[in-house]
Amino acid sequence: MKRIALLSALFLLWPGIAYAGSLQQTIDALPAGSELELAPAVYREPVSITKPLTVIGAPGTVFRVEGESPAISVENTQGVQIRNVEFEGGSTALLVKNSEDITVEEIRISKAQQGVEVYGSETLTFRKLLLEGADGHYSAKGNGVALYDSRDVEVADSAIRHMRDGIYAEKTMNLQASGNRIEHSRYGVHLMYSKQADLSGNGLAGNVAGVMLMMTEDSRIQGNTIREHTSPNASGLVLYDAQDIRVVGNFISANALGLSLQKVKNSQIENNKFYGNQIGMEFIRSAENNETTGNEFTGNIVQLRSDALGGALAGNYYDDASLLDLDEDGYGDTPYAAVQSFGQWMVRKPVYQYFIEAPAVVLLNEMDRQMSSMESSVLVDKAPLAKPPAEETPGNAPVSLWRLLLGAMLLAVGGLVWKKESAA
Repeated sequence: MKRIALLSALFLLWPGIAYAGSLQQTIDALPAGSELELAPAVYREPVSITKPLTVIGAPGTVFRVEGESPAISVENTQGVQIRNVEFEGGSTALLVKNSEDITVEEIRISKAQQGVEVYGSETLTFRKLLLEGADGHYSAKGNGVALYDSRDVEVADSAIRHMRDGIYAEKTMNLQASGNRIEHSRYGVHLMYSKQADLSGNGLAGNVAGVMLMMTEDSRIQGNTIREHTSPNASGLVLYDAQDIRVVGNFISANALGLSLQKVKNSQIENNKFYGNQIGMEFIRSAENNETTGNEFTGNIVQLRSDALGGALAGNYYDDASLLDLDEDGYGDTPYAAVQSFGQWMVRKPVYQYFIEAPAVVLLNEMDRQMSSMESSVLVDKAPLAKPPAEETPGNAPVSLWRLLLGAMLLAVGGLVWKKESAA
């Protein structure tokens, strides 16, 4: 591989301002497969890469391109690597189109309208990106990493803030998004018409929705921390018109709504922890062919809500369940019914959530628990867990048969002793 170094003494008018020659001319003159080292300088011209090439920046290598053209375009090629480059302002920092085998690492993008935009490409790796959007409303911004009609894409170990969507994928197959931190955007991850996505180990916080998954299938959301999505219409996760989705082992905390299933089928919601949400989980037109099992619902104001169709529940833990486990099989001896008239009303009128702790609502919830029959409820777990799946919560141990008998015996002995002492 040939290696070309652009030396600041030959190409700079003065340090840190701009190149005197054309960077595009330099790129065009390089043989395919070359390595280009960029000096620490400010580049103001957009460049296009149409052949295999490795571009490596240095501390202080900055693209500051004004206008509508992408700062760097990679088109109709393969085998391109870009590392250690900074982008400031402008329209789109990096465009990848009709290309394959592209690697982009250690890129910093600030106040660009759009971060990375990809069309019709495959075998792409984006790792250790740092993206900070410009000021303004979400509707006036672009996305952090936007993928269209692409496949075999990895987005990993990146930090994305203040964009429209942190990662947006449309008609994309086999997206692997892992180890990313996405905050204060509209949607952290937004998938549409996509397949075989794997979202694992990401931290999503303070967005309108952590994950918005629409018309997508055969995908997995696993081991993510999804927290603090708290605006009036915010949700940790929204699955809409989706199928064959696995939501497994996520920590879903302090959201207005933890997880919303809307027109979802053939999916599994397993071993997640719903902690401290206003509403843990809701079912809307998602009653059939889904499994919700092994989850923990702790500290939520409303554990579950649904439309009239309800949802399938089996083997979950609920901290507000009054359960006996006399046979010590780990499951409550009576079903758990998530019956809250007020929760049902909030499906139709989300603004009602502002009254969720009003005395009248607390009284209504207690009346629901006392008066509703198990057979008529649309949200029933017939075998609720008697303790949290991972560990027993202190102070909330299940009541077992031997403990009950032991307590009765001690009470009886204590009564006899008291009676003898009184007679004496």
